[in-house]
Amino acid sequence: MKRLLAIIAIFEAFSLSFFMLNLWYFAFINGESVSIQINAFGEMWGEYLLWLILTPVLVLGLHYTLEEFRSHEKDY
Repeated sequence: MKRLLAIIAIFEAFSLSFFMLNLWYFAFINGESVSIQINAFGEMWGEYLLWLILTPVLVLGLHYTLEEFRSHEKDY
């Protein structure tokens, strides 16, 4: 279970970074401004619930990943 949470957290961190990179790029090519509407289709509360679930998964999964890396460092 720890391994699965670590993989999900790494994927989630990569996805968030990719999203922010694209957001920055779109702002750059649109004259330094981008407007995001989070309730265009009524999805605001669904996204809010996803954030409530995925934020602890991200934190815990990254903790497990760092814990695994540290345990491998002790082997050397």
